Amino acid sequence: MAIRIITDACCDLPYSFVQQHGISIVPLRFSVDEAEQTYALEPDFNFGEYYGKMRNGSVTKTSQIAYDDIEKEFKDAIEAGDEAIYIAFSSALSYTYNVGKLAQKNLLADYPEAKLYVVDSLAACSGQGLIVDMAVRMKENGASAEEIVKWLEENVLRAIHWFTVDDLDFLRRGGRVSAAVAIIGGMLHLKPCMHVNNEGKLIKRGVVRGRKKAIQTLIDKTLRDMDKSQKQTVYVSHGDCYDEIAPFIKQLEENEGVSEVIVGNIGPVIGAHSGPGTVAVFVMGDMREKDED
Repeated sequence: MAIRIITDACCDLPYSFVQQHGISIVPLRFSVDEAEQTYALEPDFNFGEYYGKMRNGSVTKTSQIAYDDIEKEFKDAIEAGDEAIYIAFSSALSYTYNVGKLAQKNLLADYPEAKLYVVDSLAACSGQGLIVDMAVRMKENGASAEEIVKWLEENVLRAIHWFTVDDLDFLRRGGRVSAAVAIIGGMLHLKPCMHVNNEGKLIKRGVVRGRKKAIQTLIDKTLRDMDKSQKQTVYVSHGDCYDEIAPFIKQLEENEGVSEVIVGNIGPVIGAHSGPGTVAVFVMGDMREKDED
């Protein structure tokens, strides 16, 4: 009986990685100026065009994951005689996990012998992708589905997230900051430093003045927080601003505690809310920073 790793398009993993390791991707829906599209990590997706439209004022929205898409992945696994582990986008940011649990419940009623697992990543973007990466490594090293799920449930909170955005107005549209904060922040060139907390929510952890200082803060916090017991893979995601962050990526690559840096685009679902110029860094650490610290 094979193990099938399933996740959704919010994981922002490189398409080549998904193909190489046989990961199943549940598509997500978004719209640009009311024109609905689906996204499943397609390698030909034009990120420059997408973020260019956002910069020029296009309105982007996202839709809830389709129940039928998750059910189909589970059914395919059942019919193939596989065990399935679905690693979902944070339940604090989306209904994706809840829809996955509903599909699991309904299918187990019809197929009580099936092995279907749903894991709340409590993560976003490539933080979710990092957790999927860990699951894939365990699978390929011979771990059972039960062992993988147990490890994930005990370790998802070790996936450290650090974000910053270039334009606070996109966070205002999503209700993350007030209109006054967005206007004043823009005037003073204030950039937020955010993380994902133990509940899987995106939380502001500070504000710095200036774009370069904000990105450097992300790098510094990532290197501070990463697990130093062994070399780590660091994921970096960006909203169409690679040239700007290239020097910071080099800092990570040259750090002796880093084995590999994987750079990718923030997909259109997360990007619809964070906007162009968003930068995010992810690594496995000991534990996420507490909100009150």
